[in-house]
Amino acid sequence: MEASPLRVIDPKVIAAVDARLDARRAAYLRDTKGRLLGRPRGTGTGRLLTGFLQCACGARFEAVKGYYVCAARRRKGPDVCPSDLSFPVDAIEPVFLDTLERVVFSQRFVDHIVNAVVEARPDVARDSLMRERERLAAEITNLTAAIAVGGDIPALVAELQKRDARLAVLDKQLAQPVDTPGRDVLRAALELRAGQWRDILRSRKYVAQARTVLQHLIELPLKISNEPKPKWMTKTRPASWWEYITWRP
Repeated sequence: MEASPLRVIDPKVIAAVDARLDARRAAYLRDTKGRLLGRPRGTGTGRLLTGFLQCACGARFEAVKGYYVCAARRRKGPDVCPSDLSFPVDAIEPVFLDTLERVVFSQRFVDHIVNAVVEARPDVARDSLMRERERLAAEITNLTAAIAVGGDIPALVAELQKRDARLAVLDKQLAQPVDTPGRDVLRAALELRAGQWRDILRSRKYVAQARTVLQHLIELPLKISNEPKPKWMTKTRPASWWEYITWRP
């Protein structure tokens, strides 16, 4: 039987796709050493949406006895939050995920990401590095000539060393192959990643990982509007392609 194309994608291509998708939106999740930067107020890892739902009063929802309820109303009473909205956890999470997947894993969304990556043209960045290298090489030649005729030797040597160090960095970057996966390969890699994220989001075993996936996919917290009927609202990520998501639980 012929192997599925999704099973023969080079892991380097998938890694490149992940890096481009996460470059901007992952910065707020982790510090420079890769550690998570903390969690929103009222969060916990027992339920997918704990701390990710925002009541009209501004407080977050928490999971209590199988229901998502406003933490402010539960702890401080109706004088602080007049909303008596609550949502059964086991019923609302599948509805939420169905709605989310129809948008962020849609073919239209994948097409947008593919187009954005292909149009980024990594050769443009390489051309910029080449121009900088040519400029540095000319400056190094001039500095070497100035040293030879007996100028301010210590100052000239210091400038020469700076440019030599930068030239070494540029040469290392230029030695790396330019990664330009074709549209079909890129699309297959994205669809593979989307499938993996679906599995994580639907898993009851890996709730913490599912919450991290949500932080990559949508703006949090999800805002709940009470009038005229309860309504949830958020926006997709990345910032280059906003799409509003609104649905009634």
